[in-house]
Amino acid sequence: MRVYMSFVLCCTFMFLVKYGSADPMRCSKPNEILDCMSPCAEKTCQTRNTECTKESFGICRVKCVCKNGFYRDTNDNCISVKDCDYQVHRS
Repeated sequence: MRVYMSFVLCCTFMFLVKYGSADPMRCSKPNEILDCMSPCAEKTCQTRNTECTKESFGICRVKCVCKNGFYRDTNDNCISVKDCDYQVHRS
């Protein structure tokens, strides 16, 4: 029941943030969106091919994350797969 309530509250908050007149949080970096993030760490250029092993049923926290197809680089920016490949091979 607690998991269900957490899920409902998270969805309600996301709806209010997306469609409400007052936006309490904005993502300021390019290629970022405000989303509900599971307990798994956000994918980076170095970890983009690893799988999350944590159970994440209905549990999330709202934060700025990279858009689909973008990953965090070492400067905390969201960059494309092509740029990740360049960065990983360069290091």
